[in-house]
Amino acid sequence: AANRVALVSDERARAVTLTASDAQIAMTVKGANGNDAEEFVDAEYTGDALVIGVNSKYLAECLTLCNGDDVTLKMGGSSDPIIIIPSDDDGVVFVVMPTRV
Repeated sequence: AANRVALVSDERARAVTLTASDAQIAMTVKGANGNDAEEFVDAEYTGDALVIGVNSKYLAECLTLCNGDDVTLKMGGSSDPIIIIPSDDDGVVFVVMPTRV
C-alpha cells in the first residue's frame, strides 16, 4: 500500500498523510498535478485518532525491508517519529521522522 501511494506523491516532497483510527490506517497523498491516492490498511490501533505526515519513500523502504506478515508501528503524536518493528523481531528497528503535510 505504501508503494502504491508513493507513486502519486510529489517527487520533491513525497509526503504521505497517515491517519490512524480504531481498525485501520489510511495513507493519503495529494499529488502536485492534481492526482490523489488513498489506501487503507487493517490495523489494531489503540488511542485517540492520530494524523501524521511522513516521507512516502522512506516509509515504503522501511516496510519493504520488514520480513513477516505484520509490523508494529509505534506512533506517539503528529510531531513524534514512527518506530517500525518487524514481526520477526530479529533486533531490527526502523525510525521514520515526521514531516509537514
